[in-house]
Amino acid sequence: MCWAGRYFRQISLGLVFLLSTSLGYAQGKGPNIWEARLNDFEDEGYVQAVAALFSGFEDQSARLSPGETGRVGIKVYTSSGPGLSTPLPLVRAVIHVLEQRGFKRENLFILGLEEHLLREAGFLPKLSAGWADFEGVPVYALSSGEYWNPVWYYESALPSTLSDSTAIKERLGDDRNSLLPMPLLQGIDFWINLPMVTVSDAFGVSGALANPTVWAISNNQRFLRSPHNAPMAIAEIAAIPELQSGWIFTIMTLERYQFMVGPQFNALYTHAEHLLWLSASAAALDYAALARVNTARKKLKFYPLPNTLPVLEYTRALGLGNYRNPQWIRKDLAQSD
Repeated sequence: MCWAGRYFRQISLGLVFLLSTSLGYAQGKGPNIWEARLNDFEDEGYVQAVAALFSGFEDQSARLSPGETGRVGIKVYTSSGPGLSTPLPLVRAVIHVLEQRGFKRENLFILGLEEHLLREAGFLPKLSAGWADFEGVPVYALSSGEYWNPVWYYESALPSTLSDSTAIKERLGDDRNSLLPMPLLQGIDFWINLPMVTVSDAFGVSGALANPTVWAISNNQRFLRSPHNAPMAIAEIAAIPELQSGWIFTIMTLERYQFMVGPQFNALYTHAEHLLWLSASAAALDYAALARVNTARKKLKFYPLPNTLPVLEYTRALGLGNYRNPQWIRKDLAQSD
């Protein structure tokens, strides 16, 4: 079998196929998706919903508590700009629920791709403030170059289309390489994925799978313009064992999702629902989001996206489980408007 890319850690390890049981469900069966209704999009509404989702997940696994390091990462999405960034109330709710389980605020961290977008979204203060945290939680900007390591990278034959900064170029060494997000690979108990949903010409739906992969690597612009290479790159990066081992689940909000002309934010093509989803299967969440996106597109007489996206098929081929026919577990907290 020929692969478009390869994952390296000091020396080539090739691609490692993962058992679907690592994602918390048996192969051949639909993955679990927990759903909570949001009373509103404010802090209290999110706290209630996130607490219910955590409890639902823990009912089928074990209560989350500090482990060997006590550190937890929170990967946010800001790449579409402040109009479609991970909502601050959702992040506050996740932090609050983690603190209830014994995690210390200073041992958590928020991870994003671009520093200026983290500032625009409200995760970082103005430069004049002199600190780099979000209400006591450290914030790491991957674009600073501090959180990429030259011996941890993903290689693809697709060359770079845009120039990186000099510091990142020195780490890359080869424009066919993309450096991986080190804070999510080691030194943590686990990490939580908080994506937003939009569309992309390159890979269809940009959501749970894209957030910690193409939106967390250096030299990523080459994939954003390549519908042939991008889906495979996302799937292969998502299957990296070190990334998978700490990826406990994804929480996806439908407070705002974009169904046309993404990934840049366009308010004319966004929709909102008072729903919050949690699943250990990122592919299942993207499949569920695809259905929402296509419903919105059809209402405006636009062609729907294909029901079988290449990125979802690649993740299944890599042993990440069946994303279809999810088993929904509802925990209603309040009725939506």
